[in-house]
Amino acid sequence: MTTPSRYQELLDKVDNKSAEFQERYGAALLCRKGCSSCCLPGLSVFSVERRAIRGWLLANPELLTTLRQDAETANPNACPFLDSGGACRIYPVRPIICRSQGLPLSFKVDERAKRDVCPLNLQDIELFSLPTEGLLNLDLLNTLLVLVDQVEGGEEAGQRFALELEAILGSDAPV
Repeated sequence: MTTPSRYQELLDKVDNKSAEFQERYGAALLCRKGCSSCCLPGLSVFSVERRAIRGWLLANPELLTTLRQDAETANPNACPFLDSGGACRIYPVRPIICRSQGLPLSFKVDERAKRDVCPLNLQDIELFSLPTEGLLNLDLLNTLLVLVDQVEGGEEAGQRFALELEAILGSDAPV
């Protein structure tokens, strides 16, 4: 039995927290398959995330072919990994930013505590009334992701890559 990577352990923790929030907030969290209002172009991922997505795409050549064919007609205002129904085609290996989108978040800006959530979620709940355990600490999550990237990101550790097909695949990907 193989030991999961630190990256996989981090993904599991985020997924568990997401499941906890789904249970805690129920119908007030509207994130579902096909809800893609936060799936915008211009996002970037760390090298460890890129490696996971790239490996998965290379292991799924039919999907890779479809993504390449769809690239020419893709909506320039949406993530290139969405299908025509707004569902994520790389869902099993989606990066941390995608896993945490929509959840109630806490973070700091200029040492000031901030909280945020997708405007479609928790509409009748005052974010600052939520207990700390009812929020995902984005600062801690990003710190952990940076540390995991330093350990498992390989020679590209510390670099960011556009969440776009060609940037994920790199120049040495089979055609």
